[in-house]
Amino acid sequence: MYHSINETTEFIRRKIGDFTPEFGIILGTGLGKLVDEIEVEYQLM
Repeated sequence: MYHSINETTEFIRRKIGDFTPEFGIILGTGLGKLVDEIEVEYQLM
């Protein structure tokens, strides 16, 4: 599992470059409507 976490971390770092987020929100089933209530500045898909 540790290896998977490291791979995911590196994938995200490659995607965001020098951008340093203050916080992140992960939305899934049931929380998708929250996206209508917040201002999305950066999104990974």
